[in-house]
Amino acid sequence: MNEAKIAADKRRTKKMLSVLIPATVIMIILAVLAGIYANKAGNKTAVSGDKFVNIITNADFKVYDIMGELEEENIFKSAYAVEHENGDFTYFLEFEKKGNAKSYFASVARNFKTEVNEAGIDNSDSKDYENYCYYTATVNGKYLHIVRVKNTVLYAEVSEDNMKSVQTIVNKIKY
Repeated sequence: MNEAKIAADKRRTKKMLSVLIPATVIMIILAVLAGIYANKAGNKTAVSGDKFVNIITNADFKVYDIMGELEEENIFKSAYAVEHENGDFTYFLEFEKKGNAKSYFASVARNFKTEVNEAGIDNSDSKDYENYCYYTATVNGKYLHIVRVKNTVLYAEVSEDNMKSVQTIVNKIKY
């Protein structure tokens, strides 16, 4: 009787394994595909500071190197300001580490969201992927735009009159 029970248990175990192993393999494949798709959805190429300057000056914008004006220069590879009308600026920051770019983005986006919430008007737009995220909104006559691609951040808090100019910069660098 014990032998019959052992044989039945072996058959049951074999049947369970014949179902569990393929199911596990399928789940792993689906998880990998989902990860690849999620990464591709936010897959942008970061531009270097030099490439940024080249692209933006060719688009007839005035660009200034602001590395010397930053308090913590050692966390940046490069830093530039693009001048708009009315004394507004868009900033391009290339960080040494992606983690610093992520922290900076999160801090500025949080401040923008607070300003939008306090105004009581939410016309914001945002995306958040591992290597690409952005937040935009208009509030109190200002256009707010921050975008991070890998270890770079483009940041603008300008008058609404300069919104199209900021969007042109974003499009030129394909952010």
